[in-house]
Amino acid sequence: MIIFKGTLFMILFFVAAALISGMGVFFVDIIFIVFILVALAVFMWLSASGKIIRTYVKTSLQKDYSYSASEFAQIATACKNTIKFIMGTGFILFMFGLVQLLGRLDTPEVIGIAVAMSLISLLYALAVSFLVFCPLQAWAENKLAEM
Repeated sequence: MIIFKGTLFMILFFVAAALISGMGVFFVDIIFIVFILVALAVFMWLSASGKIIRTYVKTSLQKDYSYSASEFAQIATACKNTIKFIMGTGFILFMFGLVQLLGRLDTPEVIGIAVAMSLISLLYALAVSFLVFCPLQAWAENKLAEM
């Protein structure tokens, strides 16, 4: 259930930040959101870490399920790998944005938009990794330490 709470917290965090700052839709860039989420979905579908996290999501919906020490260790390792992947994806998208920026240096009006677009991909990657998967990793490591 912690993965669902982290996702809800991330969404509420972005909505609150957009409303408080008055930026509104400037925090929302559908293209980079889709890139991050599609890359994450492919990672979850193809990798062993994704299989472990999918299993955790299924078992977390069962009320009487208790995890073993090896399952907690697997969840923590899977979260570490997922965080690395998401951060790598965000950094690659950031670099694509910088390449587009450097290609358009002759038009000064586009520089601010290109920098913002490249930085927003890092923001999305940080949000997904630190607001969704880091709490799950910390929970699994704390439960493992208690055993």
